[in-house]
Amino acid sequence: NRCRWPNKFGDHMAAGRATASNRVGDMATVIDKYNVGRAGAPTAEGLAEAILTLAQDPSLRAECGRNARALAETEISWPRQLERLVSFLKLKGLVL
Repeated sequence: NRCRWPNKFGDHMAAGRATASNRVGDMATVIDKYNVGRAGAPTAEGLAEAILTLAQDPSLRAECGRNARALAETEISWPRQLERLVSFLKLKGLVL
């Protein structure tokens, strides 16, 4: 189950909210790398643990929310994604 990026994940980051998820798809990598939430094991218990970790720690939740908003405004913003796409197309000789 690769390349899973639920729309809600982007919405949560844009809103500055921490995200709880399972370790399925690309979300776990982003959650871990940028500290925008918590990712649990790919089970119901793993998701519950990730949710409880955030629910029980307001300062962690706030930190992850700030990180999420910063990520939404920089690395995964539409302008940044467009830069990457144009660079790729130039590299392939498809854009002058």
